[in-house]
Amino acid sequence: MSFSPHFISGNNDDELKGKSSYTDFSLRLFPKKFIQTLYYKNVKGFYLENMKDFLPGWQEGKDAYIQFPDFRVQSFGGSTAYVLNENFSAKSIYTQGEWQKKSSGSWVPFLDYDISLFTNITDGQKSKEIQYKIGANMGYFYNWVIGKKVHIAPYLALGLGGKFSSYYENLSDKSRVNAQYVTIRMEGGLHIGYNTDRFLFGGKMNFSAYAYDQKNNQTVENNNLYGLLYIGYRFAPPKVVKNTYDKIQKKIPVL
Repeated sequence: MSFSPHFISGNNDDELKGKSSYTDFSLRLFPKKFIQTLYYKNVKGFYLENMKDFLPGWQEGKDAYIQFPDFRVQSFGGSTAYVLNENFSAKSIYTQGEWQKKSSGSWVPFLDYDISLFTNITDGQKSKEIQYKIGANMGYFYNWVIGKKVHIAPYLALGLGGKFSSYYENLSDKSRVNAQYVTIRMEGGLHIGYNTDRFLFGGKMNFSAYAYDQKNNQTVENNNLYGLLYIGYRFAPPKVVKNTYDKIQKKIPVL
């Protein structure tokens, strides 16, 4: 679960950029050689970043941005991946829940899919856009183990897919515009971690980019950069919890 607290620097500039909110729920499962991810994201409140292109005399840090306080984006989606190399542990990278003892890599084909809802209110009129996206991707993951406790894990993936959009400019008269696009996607990242029986820490840097041709002379790009630092300590589970989990796992091996 992720959210954006106001006490962090950069999240408390409502006066110039307007109020905004961010929430992200995600779930990842590892049934045998599959990796199944599901997520829900909700973002509300946006502003126009390139203000100088519209107002040449605009001053950063002093003048307010053009704001869209009612603009909201909700996304429901996920991905289904399959690890081709049985000697490669995806859990050692994603959750540090397994131990990769020897360096190994694997090709990982995966499907990504989502439904996104874009809603806004302008001059009292509600607009809505629904986007459906699906893509087929091929990525390569490698886990380089150094001295058993340190691992460096880069990955890179490329994909091709489709995007289908339905736009309602005014919900009151149900006017709709449909469009279809071919999308190109690239993502990658690097994970560096230190792992022992009890103590673990590390960092991750991931990027994701996809683009599609909206018109003959216009290309839309959506780029995201994500960084994470983590530190953790493993406590031995109480016997009651461990025994209960072991019994459940025998009946439901996917857990």
